[in-house]
Amino acid sequence: MAKSDEVFALARAAIERDHAKAVSTVRCIIAGEADRSTLKPRLQRLLENFASRNPKPEDGIRLDNGLDKLVQLQSPSHDLDQVVLFDDARLQVADLLTEQRYTDALAAYNLHPRNRLLLMGPPGTGKTVLAGAIARALDLPFLVVDYGNLITSYMGETGAKISKLLDGLAGQPCVLFFDEMETILAERSGNPERSDVGEQARIVSTLLLAMDRMDHRILLVGATNHPDMLDRAVRRRFDLEIEMPLATEDAARALIKTLSVRHPGLPFAKWMPALLCEGRSLADLEREMLARGRQWVIRPDLPR
Repeated sequence: MAKSDEVFALARAAIERDHAKAVSTVRCIIAGEADRSTLKPRLQRLLENFASRNPKPEDGIRLDNGLDKLVQLQSPSHDLDQVVLFDDARLQVADLLTEQRYTDALAAYNLHPRNRLLLMGPPGTGKTVLAGAIARALDLPFLVVDYGNLITSYMGETGAKISKLLDGLAGQPCVLFFDEMETILAERSGNPERSDVGEQARIVSTLLLAMDRMDHRILLVGATNHPDMLDRAVRRRFDLEIEMPLATEDAARALIKTLSVRHPGLPFAKWMPALLCEGRSLADLEREMLARGRQWVIRPDLPR
């Protein structure tokens, strides 16, 4: 039987017209229903009918002329309310999403929504997860830049591929994610002993020009582990910056709340004090929490 939290989440999704959240909540309700439940098959048929009438946004994205070699189309792993964020960061994301949803209203006044977001923080702090959750909240394809095919050793080719990518996606609303941007967009006045300084400058200059003429319907999300290494001119091009810190006690408690909704019945709060320590990422903490959860289910001889 659906819990009150699930009913409330479904009602809120309906009122806010958040299709992605509604579908996610229905799936949670289905998972919690007993096999003999009469509601379970009815909800499953409802989802199947919805899927047939509403194909996924990525079904319509065009990645022709070699664009499919430059990006990977991925399915987001989390809803936005499952991402651990501080209040200020959550408000910034909410404002960004609101602007994106009012694109037409803004256009009537020759305004465009902000569409360039930079996420900063150590590995494992949830930058990729947040970028995917934003794509899911907007019901847009989530494209992750494939550096393996983007970066080449031929002079000028990497910059040309960046231009090709941003120009080729013009007219196609999507979330485009550049992870670890400092790897290709380091400060141009950096280490003078590097042999590729000239090529590095060309790549940065090319991206700056591409960002300036980028279609506003593309939401560009960049991530960096070392914001101090990122070229200053590139950093200034972003409309918003959000810091993604390592786990604090407040962040860990928020993570426990999220995990408890996703995996009801597991005593995450009991395990948290033993796992939380300074300098850990939320990704590490979640991984260990889930590992303990599996052992707790499989090994009934362990302390409950």
